This record gives sequence, C-alpha cells and structure tokens, in this order.
Amino acid sequence: MSKTGGDMRLIYGISDSLLGRKVNMTLPEVADESPSALATRFQRYFKDKTEVLCQNRSPLPADDTPTVVGAHFDVFEHASPSDVKIIVLASATKSCELDPLPTSIVKQHIDALSPLLTRIINASLATTVFPAPMKHAVVVPILKLTNYRPISNIKTTERFVAQQVQHFMEENVLGPLLFNAYIAPLMTLLQKHNIRHHLYADDTQLYITFPPTDHTQALARMESCVQDAKAWLCDNGLVMNDNKSQAIVIHSSSLRTPTSLSRVNICGQLVETSPVIRDLGFNVDTNLTMTSQVANVCRSAYYHLSRIAKIRDSISTTVCKSILHGLVTS
Repeated sequence: MSKTGGDMRLIYGISDSLLGRKVNMTLPEVADESPSALATRFQRYFKDKTEVLCQNRSPLPADDTPTVVGAHFDVFEHASPSDVKIIVLASATKSCELDPLPTSIVKQHIDALSPLLTRIINASLATTVFPAPMKHAVVVPILKLTNYRPISNIKTTERFVAQQVQHFMEENVLGPLLFNAYIAPLMTLLQKHNIRHHLYADDTQLYITFPPTDHTQALARMESCVQDAKAWLCDNGLVMNDNKSQAIVIHSSSLRTPTSLSRVNICGQLVETSPVIRDLGFNVDTNLTMTSQVANVCRSAYYHLSRIAKIRDSISTTVCKSILHGLVTS
C-alpha cells in the first residue's frame, strides 16, 4: 500500500484482496461453448449493438454536413522516447497474464525500454500494420447495467494516436472538450418550449412546474419538448437513450392530495414516475427530504468501517488514515 502513491482505487483494491472480497469478473457461460465461439458471440454482440445505434440515428443531410476548408490529417507525427515515457508513466500500474513484464517493472526501467516501444509505435503507424503477436488482449467483462465492455491492455499505441487525433479535432473540427459547445443549440430548443433544464455533458435534465390538481398541459409540453429534443439529437448524429430516462414528481410532504401523474411518454415509451431516482450519483426523493441519500451514505460508511476494522492490525496507521480519509471524501 505504501507504493500506491495515495491512489484510493489501488488502496481499496488491496484492502478488498486482504478481506477476501476481490470480485472475479466472469464471462457468460454456455454449456460446451468453446473460447472461439464465445469470442465470436462477443464480436456479434458489439457489432449488432453498433448497427442498432446507426439504424436509430438519422443520417446528416448532405447539404448540412460540416466541412472545414484546409484541414487535413494525412500522416501521424513520429513518437519520441520522451512521448512514450510520459504515456507509460501516466498509465495505471496494471498487468495481465499476457504481459511479458509487469507494468511496475516497465515503469521502473522506462528509460531503457522507451526506445524499443517508440520503434514499435512509429513502425506500426508508418506501415499501418501492428505486429500480430502483440495484438492479443484480454476481454474483461466490466458490468454496467446490462452491458459488457471490451477492455484491452494494448494502450500505449492507442493513447499516442488518440492524443494526435484529439489535438487535430480540437484545432479544426470538434473534440470531446468541445462537446458542450456542440450541443449548445439544444438549450435554445428547450428554452423555446419554456422548459427549465440542466445539462451535464451528455446528461440532460428537464424540469417543469404545475398545479397539483392539473398536470395535463405541463405534461403535454414536456412530452412535446422531449420529442423535439430527440429529433434534434438524431439530426446531429447523436442518440438519446430512451430506456435510461427517469421521471419523478417532486412535491411538498404537506400536500394532502398528491398529483395523479404516474407516467411520462418518452417518445413512445411510457416511463413510470419513481419515488426515488438516482441523479448524478445522488438519491433524489419526491419530498426532497434526503432520507434515502442519508440512509445509503450511512449504510455504506458502516459497511466500510466494519471492513477496515477487520484488517486494522495488518496495516500501518498511515495507511489506515489514507483509507479513512478516502472514505470520508468519497
């Protein structure tokens, strides 16, 4: 733990392993399925997922396709040993069974290894061929909702390429840091519907007020706004996740007869209103009492404190303080 450099994720990972709570990610199991068949199934899953997204997105009109005069990206810049050193040292100290050397050793001897890594990167970009023996990667099932995500440990070359692509996009077209500017017209559309809103990167929240006894007009305006917002997103190459939408009616706890609003039509999909929703990591309830949020925080705090107590005799005071500070600030 003393070598983690204060990285709370690494510290919690080590404490989990000490407690025997290390979660082993498992791949889906089907009787008599070979590894190659499973790999083919994964490939088909991600291919189908991409095709569905493309089918649900309206193509950009030819006349409205943005162009930038004089912007060309014809060749990658050559990497230098110092570039590779920066990328490697900034990477997480993780390894898998395919790595010839643990990442920690690579970082310790990066001055000796960076010239070799630089030659591999530059030769791969110049010839458009990456060495086949080095293409192997471990697909780790990272579960988020119902999705699998491919996680490859082939990162150094990818990060060098990503830096150049992002730099070009930011200077000439559009990069991730300019996403908010890209969707700025969406705010104008929401304002035309007189809908209050908050935008957090790709998370959009809409608000509307109405009398408890009459929600018809407010609901119609909200549903119309969502319909127009989805149309704008589609026209601009974006996809709205209808199935991830949530709805909640917030009202005073002293209200004798709460509104009868129980569902919202989100582009043809009926979304039931919930007593508690998860909003950017925070539990919001119908009366804004924070009861659910406080209960969750207390439950989590007591759980982690009981775990830390089990390994207290095995860790130093400094490490224990680091874990507790991380628990308080997390």
